[in-house]
Amino acid sequence: MIKRIIDLISYKFYSFSELLLELKEFGIKRKDLINYLEKIEKICKIKGYKFIFIPSACKKCGFIAKDFKPISKCPKCKSEYLEEPKFFIEINYGNKKD
Repeated sequence: MIKRIIDLISYKFYSFSELLLELKEFGIKRKDLINYLEKIEKICKIKGYKFIFIPSACKKCGFIAKDFKPISKCPKCKSEYLEEPKFFIEINYGNKKD
């Protein structure tokens, strides 16, 4: 499953919900995807890939979340006008090879 996710997010930016939808046929749940993304981030460091993570952000007050999981309501202003986290891997980054 990790390879499948890496293949997806090395092609284009995916939001959290887009990834869940893409992996729906495999029965992946939110918590599973968060765990996979944490593992993928570590794998990228080892392999020299650039793991790009754009966190959830509130479009009203500008609050930025710190972790992979999407937020449903801004903890600062309680707005539901939020940007989902997005993920991308730049494979040809750094000096390490596959």
